[in-house]
Amino acid sequence: MLEHEQVFEHFIGQAVITAPGVLVKSGKEASVYRCPAHEASGCAEAAIKIYKDIESRSFKGAKEYLDGRIGRTIRKRRDILHMLSSSASMQAYWVDAERSAMESLYAAGLPVPKPLAATNSAFAMEFIGE
Repeated sequence: MLEHEQVFEHFIGQAVITAPGVLVKSGKEASVYRCPAHEASGCAEAAIKIYKDIESRSFKGAKEYLDGRIGRTIRKRRDILHMLSSSASMQAYWVDAERSAMESLYAAGLPVPKPLAATNSAFAMEFIGE
């Protein structure tokens, strides 16, 4: 899992942000930072959501959450559950699921932040707020 400084460096290198940001909120799942966005992102500011280590997070109801996402066929369920057997792959799946949902909502024209980029442990999006 990338340290926060490494996440910021990654997104600076990807021309998503221009500098590390300030902490906006920290919760049980992740910490969100407000950063100056790179002009290439098309946003004034970016929100960087850095997920906490999955092993230290509480996942009450994770089975029900995953049941709705991994399908009903035995083969598909077996393949996905095997893929999620390590905490690193579970973390990457979690970030990718959020990114994918946000991209779908944004593409449909719903009022959600513009998705910008993601790593296995962080998600960058347009910052909306004050």
